[in-house]
Amino acid sequence: MDADVSLRSAFSSMFQNRPLTMGGGDAGAKARQFETSFAAGLNSVIPEMIAGEVQIYAQVFTAQELRDAAAFYRTPSGHAFMTKLPMVMREARPLSASMMPKIFAAAEVDYCRRNNCSESDRALFQRLQTMLSRMGAAAAQESE
Repeated sequence: MDADVSLRSAFSSMFQNRPLTMGGGDAGAKARQFETSFAAGLNSVIPEMIAGEVQIYAQVFTAQELRDAAAFYRTPSGHAFMTKLPMVMREARPLSASMMPKIFAAAEVDYCRRNNCSESDRALFQRLQTMLSRMGAAAAQESE
């Protein structure tokens, strides 16, 4: 799959089935317009993103590794992998989101073990956990 097409597809699906766009009236219309404008902004940087990613791939992989990967992606299995990868990522999003509160809880324990944890430190961790729980619930709804 062409990188440009893949990025544009990812950007265009970012806001699908989001609660923000499901509202009615003026607020819903403004939210939908924001999302349309945001997608246009994201689309405007695709050439720059691709150029940056090309540099990163060149730094991380050898030329042979890139040739081998390209050969794989030209096979039926490679095409299937690229076609199905967005679905795997979408399906894995709720799992990843559900892990974030556990990660932050462990981070709080570790942070407080290493530092003299203040009430404001604990409150910050609590706010982050609450925010991530909401994000996880939204991601789970999105996958349904």
